[in-house]
Amino acid sequence: MKAFKILKRLTLVVLLLCFTLGGCAQGSLSNGEAEELINGLTQEVTGIDMADKKNEDNLLLNSQESAEYVYVTLILNNGSLEKIYQVKRGEAFAQPTTPTFGEHIFLGWFSDGKEYDFSAPVTKNITIQALWEKVYSSDLYVAMGAPITTEGGFVSGNGANVMANTTQDFDRGSIEVTVSSSNPSDSGIIFCLENNGSSTFWESNVSYYFFFVNIEGLAYLGKVDNGKWSALKVLPIDGFVQGESYTIKVILNGTDIYCYVNGELYIGYSETRFLTGGGFGLRTGAAGVSFTNFKVSGKCE
Repeated sequence: MKAFKILKRLTLVVLLLCFTLGGCAQGSLSNGEAEELINGLTQEVTGIDMADKKNEDNLLLNSQESAEYVYVTLILNNGSLEKIYQVKRGEAFAQPTTPTFGEHIFLGWFSDGKEYDFSAPVTKNITIQALWEKVYSSDLYVAMGAPITTEGGFVSGNGANVMANTTQDFDRGSIEVTVSSSNPSDSGIIFCLENNGSSTFWESNVSYYFFFVNIEGLAYLGKVDNGKWSALKVLPIDGFVQGESYTIKVILNGTDIYCYVNGELYIGYSETRFLTGGGFGLRTGAAGVSFTNFKVSGKCE
C-alpha cells in the first residue's frame, strides 16, 4: 500500500513537471506555485521512503539477532562512549586495541563483573566494558598556615594548617594518611572540597567532608557546609593514646563514606545531600602534627 502511494506521488511530481515546464497546463499554476507544490510532494515522498527504510533495517536487525548474528556493545571511558558491533553467532569477538582515558589506568575488559575472555564464542548479545582506575596526585599545596614539608609528608606549623589538591576531582576511591600528634588537635583528611573562591579553605564560606582523629581521641566524620560545621558520625578510638601514630582512611563510593582507623572499619555513612566539590587534602588545628604516608587511589579498597 505504501509503495503504491509513493508511486502515485512520484507520478504527480512528474506530471506537474511536465505541465509546468513544458507548458501543457498553461495558466493553471504559476511556475512558483508549481515549484512549491513539487517541493512539498518530494519532501513527503522522501520522508515516507526514509521511514520505510528505517523500519526495514530494524526488521533486518531483529531477524539477524535471533538467527545468524548477535551484537557486542563495547563501553569505553566509564560509560561515556559506546560502540556496537555485529558478530556472527558462535564466533569470538576480536580484542580491541587498548584504549586511553585521561588520568586513568586501564585495568582490562570486563563483562558481568568478570574479566572477559576474547577467545570465547559469542552466543548472545553481550556488553563488554573497559574498567579504569583514576590516578590522583599526592602533591598538595599549602592552602593555609605554614606546614613544613618533610621526607614523605608534612609537619604542621603554628595554628591552623590546610594542605590541598584542588586541580583534580576526587569522586571515587580512597584517601589514607598516618597522623601523629603530641598536642590534642582535630587532624586528618578533608575531601569533596568545594572551591569557594578563596585560597585558605578554613571555616568561612567553605564546604567539605572531614575525617579526623579529634581532640578527645574520637574517630570523627563531619561536614562543613558553607561554613556550618556538623558531626555526621563519631566513635571513640579503642585504647587511644595521645602522641601515638594512627593510620586513617576514607573510602568514597557514590554517596557512601567508609572511615577506617588502623585498618579497622569504624564508620559507614550514607549521605543524603552530598557535597559536589572534588578537592581533597589534609587539615589540622594545632602545631607539631605529623602527616606521613599520604596516599590517594581510585580504588575503593
